[in-house]
Amino acid sequence: MGDHPQASSEIDLNGTLSPLRDVIRDHPIEFIGKYCHERFGDLPFLFKVLSVGQTLSIQVHPTQEHARRLYAKDPEHYPDPNYKSEIAIALDELIALIGYNYSVSVGRLFQKYPELIPVSLSQKSIKPNQAGLSINVPSIFKNVLQMAIKRPAMVAETASLIHNRLINMTPSDSAEALYQAVFRTAASIDVGLILILLMKIIRLRAGEAIVIKPGIPHAYVRGNLIECMSNSDNVIRMGLTHKYCDLENAVTGLAVVPEKTGKLKPIKQGIATIYDIPGEVFRVSHISWTRVGKPLTLFTNNKPHVFLVIKGKCRISWREDLSENIETGQSIFIPAGLACYKIEPLKKPVAIYQVTVR
Repeated sequence: MGDHPQASSEIDLNGTLSPLRDVIRDHPIEFIGKYCHERFGDLPFLFKVLSVGQTLSIQVHPTQEHARRLYAKDPEHYPDPNYKSEIAIALDELIALIGYNYSVSVGRLFQKYPELIPVSLSQKSIKPNQAGLSINVPSIFKNVLQMAIKRPAMVAETASLIHNRLINMTPSDSAEALYQAVFRTAASIDVGLILILLMKIIRLRAGEAIVIKPGIPHAYVRGNLIECMSNSDNVIRMGLTHKYCDLENAVTGLAVVPEKTGKLKPIKQGIATIYDIPGEVFRVSHISWTRVGKPLTLFTNNKPHVFLVIKGKCRISWREDLSENIETGQSIFIPAGLACYKIEPLKKPVAIYQVTVR
């Protein structure tokens, strides 16, 4: 749900479907408001629902500066000049690879998988038996990518050798079990398999969330989630996919000083749970009614709102004689030019997600 030029949503206006991007272009003040129009020129977020049945590609998102360079050089694969930051909110149990596994001992890693040593240590690195003292997981991650650029066949062979080692033993942790599962279903063997052993596995329960900033490697493994991001389709893929992978720009795009990843703590306000990301342009809210209750009045503050009904049925009204009923799976765009509106639950329980501009 959004107005990205690659895949704009359609909006139903009086029974006629029109691209949201065209409607915003023709009526910017009425639909996204003066603030959004002057600052962004369009709707500054993309609102998605993902249902992940198998591990998606390992990828990283660019910063603003990097995105501009990518777009100027290769607009076919990087279709806009915008940075990409996102929040993932679990609808049920969500498993993901996000950031680096700082809890792993490098020395122990090399003892367990000696096959890793030739592809993990650059020429300037110290000897493997001293590696635990001066090389860390982010360094190994980058070194493996660089080796995959220079010698992809060697990296693929290393991934196969690690698999051969693992099939003769019981998985000792989640990373090993995931490695084996992905290897069995992978159409091709690439560097992404090795990266699994270096990344942090995160499990989110329903309602829990995590923020993924530019420069942080990640991949969703399994689960259903709400995803909201800045208005960008820029993805730098590294592996576990047949889609275009760009290892050189992935190495460049990795954060110089990697942040440790952790869950975002939302704010509870009545029937709403607010996921507010400091410094980001959008805010996500989860609003739920366990029983039919009084209508909730919301103010746009001259900014657009987008709703998606996850469960139940509700009525959106903006005048006594003007309303729209929406139910599970349906979405509605609230234009900035509307001062306020009401949401009334009709069929319990009701659960909706709302995204607006901060």
